[in-house]
Formats: sequence, structure tokens, C-alpha cells
Amino acid sequence: MKKKKYFVLFILVGLIAYTSLRYGGEIYSNVYFSTKLGEMEKKQQESVDLSSFYPFDWDQFVHIGSYTNGKEVNTMLGKKAVEDDEMLIDYENDQKLLFIKNDKIIKEWSMPSIQEIQVTTNSGGVVSRGDALFEIKKVDGKLFLKQVKK
Repeated sequence: MKKKKYFVLFILVGLIAYTSLRYGGEIYSNVYFSTKLGEMEKKQQESVDLSSFYPFDWDQFVHIGSYTNGKEVNTMLGKKAVEDDEMLIDYENDQKLLFIKNDKIIKEWSMPSIQEIQVTTNSGGVVSRGDALFEIKKVDGKLFLKQVKK
């Protein structure tokens, strides 16, 4: 009986690790994003530069929403970064940031639901590292991040 419990635990840990690696650590990324924004709210910051917000090297990111496939992302970027038929988000009210380095997606980071945070970019969802300044506003418990010109 004890061996069976350990085997089941081993399988569960393996699945969680695989899922976390495959999807860029979605659980971690969602918590990281929420925690960092929470810290900024406490300090009453009015803006955030996302170029220093994320702890890894990237050239640009693409903000995508519900039911986004690879073809839409490739069109936004003007180049092929993902297979056209790959479904990147297949949930209602979901959103992600796809980080690009050397024309390849290096990380997919989930964000809280669009019901909690609304992101507006100046360039149809594509943001370069040098132009990643966003103003932060909170209205009726919902956060709004709006890209601003530097």
C-alpha cells in the first residue's frame, strides 16, 4: 500500500513539473505578476517599466487574449514565431505575454484574468523592450495598464 502512495505521488509531482515547464511556469508567472503589481500599488506607483519587471532577457513581448492562435501572433509580429494552427489561449477571459528573443518565443507568462487587469498597448499588442513603460490605474478594484510613450 505504501509503494502505491509513493508511486501516485511521484506521478503527480512529475505531471506538475512537466506542466510548469511546458507552459513557462504559468502558476509562478501569475503569482509573480500579481505580487509585483501589489507591491507597486502599496507604494502608489503610477507607472511601471516592464523592461525591468521580468527577470530574464527578452527583445519584445506580445500581449494576447482569449482564443488566440499562432497565425494571429505571427501576423502581429510580421514573422513566423509559432505554428499557425497552435492554440496559445483557449480559455475565456485569459491573457498572456509571449516573450520573444531572437525571433523565437522564449517564455509564455500567464496574467490574471482580463476581469482583473486590462492591458492596452500602442502597437496592437507588440511591445519592444525599449518601449515598455505602462501607466497604472485602479478603478473599481480593476487594474488598468496603459502603454505610454517614453
